[in-house]
Amino acid sequence: MSDTGSVMEFVILAVVIALVAVGAISGLVISSRKKKQLPPAAPPSAPTITAPPAEPHVGDEAETPREEPRRTIEEVGLPSAEEADSPVAVEDPVAAEAEAPAAPEIETPEPAAGRLVRLRARLARSQNSLGKGLLTLLSREHLDEDTWEEIEETLLTADVGVAPTQELVERLRERVKVLGTRTPDELRTLLREELLTLVGTDLDRAVKTESGLDTPGVVMVVGVNGTGKTTTTGKLARVLVADGRSVVLGAADTFRAAAADQLQTWGERVGARTVRGPEGGDPASIAFDAVKEGIAEGADVVLIDTAGRLHTKTGLMDELGKVKRVVE
Repeated sequence: MSDTGSVMEFVILAVVIALVAVGAISGLVISSRKKKQLPPAAPPSAPTITAPPAEPHVGDEAETPREEPRRTIEEVGLPSAEEADSPVAVEDPVAAEAEAPAAPEIETPEPAAGRLVRLRARLARSQNSLGKGLLTLLSREHLDEDTWEEIEETLLTADVGVAPTQELVERLRERVKVLGTRTPDELRTLLREELLTLVGTDLDRAVKTESGLDTPGVVMVVGVNGTGKTTTTGKLARVLVADGRSVVLGAADTFRAAAADQLQTWGERVGARTVRGPEGGDPASIAFDAVKEGIAEGADVVLIDTAGRLHTKTGLMDELGKVKRVVE
């Protein structure tokens, strides 16, 4: 029985395999027939080229469609004969942009005498709080220690200075004590005398710039840092130009940034030429060129601005000595 069952299973398996093979062969035959029956693919169509419209020839009645009505010759505004012959002004943009820079305005300073007269007139109209305050304190019946301290404080507030204030207070104390002055007129006279003595009216404060030769006078402005040497040089140039002298400025301060620009601005205001060099250059060379330029122009005075320095800096003082030697 077992042999008979094995034979039956083998027969069934063979039948299944045969059916699968027949189905596969049938599918291949059907697909090949369908491929043979499909129509061939159409070739790609060539692009359609549209020819441009033919231009009208002479004699053809070609008319372009217009949305607006045509105008007659009378309606068209034509230029007159004079307008057609007149040239058309064309603005040059390059010339309009490249405008020449405006020259700096040169100031004309007043002479020294005129400035002093104007200063005296303004001082005469002022309230003179310093003088009135001192006279009020000195006119007190009893000049005790507190009063003299107030007088000293008033002078210091007016920027008279510590040493001049102490000297003035000591002199006033002595003279008031000896003379016994009390009236306002006497005190005003006493205060005026002591102030004039303190200022020193016998001193000659004129700016001496004449060399006594055919060469210009040379003035070197020296000092420590931050004392206003460049500004003072510009003010000296202004005073000298006001007195009718020609001035040449030498920007020998090559250490401080924009020092030469500042001095040149002062010179342009009064019409004085400024000789300058590169920043960090040799100040002696610039001073020499300034004096040389002053001699060539026939200037009266050459003002040389130098960099600030302390007297304890040996190298900087030697440099200043070199500047002095080259301008002598």
